[in-house]
This record gives sequence, C-alpha cells and structure tokens, in this order.
Amino acid sequence: MAIDSAVSREELEQLVAAYRRALTMHRSARPGSRARRRWLRESEQVAEHFESALDAAFADEELRTSWREHLHDRGPEPVEPHSTRPVLFRGRSDAGSRIEIRPGPKGDIRTGPEGDLDVRVDGVEVERLDRADELLTTTAGLTLRLDVDEFAETFEVSAEALEALGEAVALGEPAPRAFAGELTADGLIDRSLGLTPRGRRALAGAGPGGATRRPGLEAPIEIAARGTVSRGARRRLHAELADLARVAPRPVLFARGELVHEDDPALERPAVAKAKIGMSGRVVRAHVAAPDSTQAIRLVVDRLQRLLRDLGERDEAERRAPRGGEPLGDLSAVRPERRSLTSADRELVSRKTFALERMTPAEATFEMELLDHDFYLFTNAETGAENVVYRRADGVTGLDEHGPVLGVAEALEALDAVEAPFFFFVEREAGRGAVVYRRYDGHDGLITAA
Repeated sequence: MAIDSAVSREELEQLVAAYRRALTMHRSARPGSRARRRWLRESEQVAEHFESALDAAFADEELRTSWREHLHDRGPEPVEPHSTRPVLFRGRSDAGSRIEIRPGPKGDIRTGPEGDLDVRVDGVEVERLDRADELLTTTAGLTLRLDVDEFAETFEVSAEALEALGEAVALGEPAPRAFAGELTADGLIDRSLGLTPRGRRALAGAGPGGATRRPGLEAPIEIAARGTVSRGARRRLHAELADLARVAPRPVLFARGELVHEDDPALERPAVAKAKIGMSGRVVRAHVAAPDSTQAIRLVVDRLQRLLRDLGERDEAERRAPRGGEPLGDLSAVRPERRSLTSADRELVSRKTFALERMTPAEATFEMELLDHDFYLFTNAETGAENVVYRRADGVTGLDEHGPVLGVAEALEALDAVEAPFFFFVEREAGRGAVVYRRYDGHDGLITAA
C-alpha cells in the first residue's frame, strides 16, 4: 500500500481504518496460525506507511504526535490548526514586521466567500482579502503593500530542501518526498507534490530565509527522458547544460535536453540525445545518437560547445558572415538513424510555415549550423527568392536556388525517388519555395514560406 504523494486527512483516516482492521483480524485469528502472523505483518506495514504519510503531510511534530495517538491509542481525531492551511505568502517589512497570508477556512489562492484570505501581521489577524491575484505570479522578488508597509517575500525552507526541489523540477520528477513536509509547510508544493506559484518564485530567485540570489540566476534547465534512461544520465546532462549556460556568449534564457533509449535491438546506436540552448536572439541545437547515454551526452555537449564558440567568435567580429562552401564536417556518424517505413506506412505528420528572414547564403549556412539542421530554407537577400542551403555528402555546404514547380503530393513522390533526406520545390498554389523532408521517425514533414 504505497503512498506516492503528500496525503490528505481522508487518506490518513483510511490508513487508520486499515490498521485497526488488521489488528482486529489478528486478534480474532487462531493463536499460532498463519493467518494471525499475516495480519500482524499487515498491521506493521500499515503503521510504517502511516509514519511516512505523517512526515509528508505535516511539519508540525505536535500535530504528528496527535495523529499517532489517534492511531495507536484511539485518541480523538486531530483538529488541524490554522497553520495547516497552505502558506500563500510570507514576507518581512523594513521595520521587521512579518506578514503571512493563507486561505481562510473556505478560501483558495484568489478568492473566497466574504473575502476568505487570512492576513496576519506578527501573528495577529489584521484583515481578510477577497482577491490577491499577485500571489499567482511566478516571478521572483514579489513585494506586497499593506496600508503604508511593504513586505518583501521571504522563505523559511532549508537550503537542502530548496536544492532538492529545484533538482526534481529540472529532471521532470515530483517534489522529493524526503522534504515533502518542509516544502508543504512553507507553501512551495501542494499536497499532490505539485509546485505552487510560491514554489516557483522560490526557485526563480529567493533562497532560504529570504536571502536573494545573485543577479543572473542560472537559466531554467529542463530534462526529459523516454525509455530506459537512468536518473544519473539525466543529472549528467543537466549539469553539462548548466555549465554551458554559464559560458555561453549571450545571456541564456533557457536550456532543454532530452534523452531517449530506443528499445530496438536492431539499432547499433539506440541512445539519442537532443539539446537546445535559447539565448538572446539565438537558439543553438544538437541532435546525436550513440551506443549508450554516456557517449550520447558527450557528443551532444561537444557539438553545443563548438556551436557556442562559433557564435561567440561571430559576435566578437560584429557578426562577420562565414564563408559559403566551408566544410561543415560529416555528421552521419553521430546522427540518429532514420527509421525506414514503406510508402504505405508513411504519413505527412508535420507542416510548418515560417516567415523567412532575408539573408545571404553564408548567413543561412551559419543559421543551419546553429540549429543543427541538415538544410535551411531562407529568402536570398540578393534575389528575393526562396533558396536552400544544405550539407552535402562530403560535408561541404550546398546551395539549391531553383526547384521544380510541384504540388505537395508530387513533391513527396519526388522525395521517395531521390532517396535524399529532403527535396526543395516551388509550391504550385503559393508560388513560394518549400521543402518536404524525411523525419527521423520515418514519416514526412513539410516546410513552407509564410
């Protein structure tokens, strides 16, 4: 009977009922019998789960003691005090006064019957609010004004709990159960272990005790995983992206990584790593495959390092365009394998339309490199026509300026005929350049100009 989240009063009562039933069955069973031993083990297991539930539900030791007496000694059902209602805001004024806002008995984060938000200053209830929309913000450094006083938000959670919460969120995991009681008590997570707006504010910019972190916080880093990917691999990729974000040539707004392990014994390189770093005005991407996650992470990080270095050199040279036709290197050894589907099984599953920026072929080549694409559709600044730059088989940049006038269905047939990863054409109805391409999952995609 595992408990996977912070528990409610109803769930605690269910455990109490299960414990008492197990004890009753134990007493009624024949002494020395297998059934008697089984019910004793059941009661012990329920009691262990109950202790875990108390740790996740309440930080108040006095309240946990009341619940234990309710379980073991049939004491009265504990009455949860005001403090068990979630914290929506805690703050401190310049004069040292402390404010705390919680829902009233029937309120929620925004509104409640008859202004059901409980506001207390230095432990004394001063008023009730009917709305507090600012408490929904997730931006760090929230300040609330009450009459003539301003209260800057503070947090009481420990450094260890906040660090563990940030790590769990970055890895796409629930809040850590080991700190669930503490995090819930300070209003950073709810009873389902979900992050609250206050929790997002804490992670965005405030440390324990209200100490504000340094400006230029580490960019939000998200790691997704699919298949048999270890937690250690996710942690490594998270750490590597954090290191890259610190040395990027431009302010980093976000970083995202994805690790996939394909459950296909026919694949020689089943481990796939994708990564994206978003900066002011630029995004760099990398997409590789390797025999295992460790090698995939190393390859994707190496590629991102090169792209960031190239971007930094370009910025420092006042965006000097790279030379067209420069060898880009053979990426076939690290690219994921494209799945092979029959024409009957393939579908056009992706349609993208972009407003194409006017640029030179050399600039388009640079964009293709940063985005880690095999081709790049752009508007040629010199001719005004849609062109495509692409990686040739020998690693040198190619330029396709003229495509046949076709419908989309005809272009897909041409893609099959040429056995290439993409096919450039002029869409008959729109009269604009477009590209059909083969995705890594074996299906087809279409990119058109807006």
